Amino acid sequence: MTLKRIALPLCLLALLAGCGDEQQEQLDISVIGDQLTVKDPAIQPVDPARAVMLAATAQGLVRFDAAAQVQPGLASRWAIVDQGRSLIFRLTDGNSEGPRPDWLSARAIAERLRRSLVNNPANPLSPQFNAVESIRAVTPQVIEIRLTSARPELLTALAQPEAGLLFGRSLRGTGPLKIVKQTEQGWVLVPVDIDGKSLAAVDGKTLTSVKIRAEKAPLAVARFARGWTHLVLNGQLQDLPLVAAARINDRQLQVDPTNGLFGLAIGSKQTFLQEPAIRRALAMAIDRPALLHSFDLARDMAQESLLPPRLADLPDAPASTWITMGQDEREAFARAQLAEWTASGHEIPTLRLALPSGHGSDLLFRHLRTQWARIGVPIERGNAADADLWLIDMVAPADTASWYLRQFMCVPGRICDHFADGKLIEAKDAATPEQRIDALRTAASSYNDTTPFIPLFRPIRWSLVAPTLDGFTPNGRAIHPIDLIRFGRARP
Repeated sequence: MTLKRIALPLCLLALLAGCGDEQQEQLDISVIGDQLTVKDPAIQPVDPARAVMLAATAQGLVRFDAAAQVQPGLASRWAIVDQGRSLIFRLTDGNSEGPRPDWLSARAIAERLRRSLVNNPANPLSPQFNAVESIRAVTPQVIEIRLTSARPELLTALAQPEAGLLFGRSLRGTGPLKIVKQTEQGWVLVPVDIDGKSLAAVDGKTLTSVKIRAEKAPLAVARFARGWTHLVLNGQLQDLPLVAAARINDRQLQVDPTNGLFGLAIGSKQTFLQEPAIRRALAMAIDRPALLHSFDLARDMAQESLLPPRLADLPDAPASTWITMGQDEREAFARAQLAEWTASGHEIPTLRLALPSGHGSDLLFRHLRTQWARIGVPIERGNAADADLWLIDMVAPADTASWYLRQFMCVPGRICDHFADGKLIEAKDAATPEQRIDALRTAASSYNDTTPFIPLFRPIRWSLVAPTLDGFTPNGRAIHPIDLIRFGRARP
């Protein structure tokens, strides 16, 4: 990737004075973020950086593999029966140290799942489990999750880091890795069972440990550029220009093909923004391919409707009515809407837009300012407290319409659609899959009309991967299990 239009200082490497080389057998990882301390998702939300540590040290019934496909965790196998209303999990038989301890019994795991995932406002994953009727231990080795109606993506939700299980006051997890110490350079993790299976031997040398740290994006990128770390995770759009500034080889940048929400939420304070036609005009005027081109990102990352196509619970999701129009036609239509507003005696205010700090956000703001100026709408940067529009940047935990639509249910200070909210409640309580699909489709169409959100493109998640590593696969969840990353032969 090369961002030729962006001029950035190339002094990042000076940040790393005093750093030293790492031993080849230890995998060195930088996670862009503030902290990596293990937090219990049953008690408080887990940010993306902490989710990396949680996924490494606290698996759930199932977990993701490198391609974000569901694989065994605490459960060795599972079955979905009774037309999708019952999920049966058989736990693993134990480990090399002996039988399964009481704190890992089916009863203890079922209780922990109920506490963490069912009706728990502290865990943002909890709404995915609103159809759970019961979670119970059927036998000492078998757990059943019983649903009021089928939820096709529940298994995917159970593989998310926020569904990882921690036990006791010590927040004990079951791996696949465990923390052995904390140093000034980061945390050191080793496999729970160091048998060469989790972190494979290469050329007779076994990768026995992982050093992982959280740090700001400039330092993480600079460390990678010097070869002092092998992997950088959790990159987002606001920090993407740093990669080009550090002159990192394009092949070492990996961008995940995510689904989710990346766009502008709309506040309700401005009378100007309370008009659906105005909100649609703002959405139509944005040239998304031009935005993506400025970041050297693929055009297929653009997203023009609230919902992506091909969702598990809503086939053929309704799209915005204007997506078939060309860009010139969209801008002309948007200008006509603004002309009607001013002709009725109203003024067009300067809108305040809140974005995270970073060179990528600066570039995004400049493009939005230019594109909205073409239709006569001025904008300026503001803070979250007084903004009229602000960025939402979320990777979807499951490909379901219900997840997307729930993000825009009525809360104070935001554009609201009570009719669509009612349809979401209908969908939750629907007696048949057909009734659920119908309610979700009606809600989605209503949200498209009211436009509570201006989509820009799919969430941008990127990583830097050394050519000596194997086991890293870009995927739609932007989740990369670090126990599956290992040293291989250098690529040409």
